[in-house]
Order: sequence, then C-alpha cells, then structure tokens
Amino acid sequence: AEPVVLTVGRIAPNKRLEQVIKAFALYQRRHAPEASLVVVGPHHEFERYRDALDLLVAGLGTRRVFFTGSIPSRARDAWYRHADVYLSLSVHEGFCMPLIEALSHGVPVIANDAGAMPETLGGAGLVVDGEDLALVAEALDELTRSRPTRDALYEAADRRLAELRPEILAPRIRSALSRLLDQV
Repeated sequence: AEPVVLTVGRIAPNKRLEQVIKAFALYQRRHAPEASLVVVGPHHEFERYRDALDLLVAGLGTRRVFFTGSIPSRARDAWYRHADVYLSLSVHEGFCMPLIEALSHGVPVIANDAGAMPETLGGAGLVVDGEDLALVAEALDELTRSRPTRDALYEAADRRLAELRPEILAPRIRSALSRLLDQV
C-alpha cells in the first residue's frame, strides 16, 4: 500500500498546514507519487484559510490530499491506525495530544521544533526545522521506508508512553503542585 501521511487538529493558521502541504508535495514528487495526505479536523472560523489551502493544493498540482473535516473520534482513530507517518509543523503548541495519540497508535511522528512539541515527544519522534521543507520531505521518506528507523521510534514511543501513564505522572504533578501551593 502507498504511504499515508496524517495530521490531526483544528485547521488554523498556527498549524502551518501550508507548510505540511508543501513538504508533502515535495515528498510525493521525489519519493512516493501515490502517497496520500489526510488532514483531520474542523475548520470553523477559518474558512478562508481552508479555501487558501485548497488553492495551494491545486496550484502545486499535488494529488491525493484529503480534508476530512470534523469527524467522530472512532473515525479519527481509524485514520491513525491506517497512517504510516504523523506530521505536525505547527508553530506553537502546548502539550500536543495528537502527537501522543499518534504514538499510542504506533504511528511514527515528525514534529516541528516549536512550542512544547519536543517536550511532548520526549525523544519519541523526529523533531525538525519546519521551515526546511526539503528536510521534512526526506524525513517523511525515511520514516516510510526505513524499518530500523521505525523500530527505533517504536521503542522510544513505548518508553515515552510509559512515562505518561497516569500512575507515573500523577505523583509528579502532585509534587510539583504542592511545592507551588506551599509558597502561596
């Protein structure tokens, strides 16, 4: 089957979906002509941005780019199970749940070196300069083709997900909060 690149989240300018599309277009041209990009998420309040993304796709001549809009969580999870790589080039994120969702579904992650995405991944994904579209395209190729790279990321994802288990995380949060509350 041909590779599926997935991104999940609100369709908004800070997500830099134009960069995702451009990097995907390079990847598709250079490495995987039949690859697909699936963008899962609502675009309400950002209809003009969504329209601009359609124009970009058409202008680049990129094929197989699909916008699902808002879908139920079961359908979103099915896309995670079907994806080969998760890509986020957002410029500011807090704790980015879609990265963790991707890891928990066994999907290798490429994320922009911005916001809290490197900390969210905790070494369990490739963190890249999202402005270097050629690098992002090559990273997509590496993660879809290289079994050793994928295996290393699967192992790192298992470690990261173990660190984030509630029984591990809750005592750390309680400890951090108690120190803060003691100062009040």
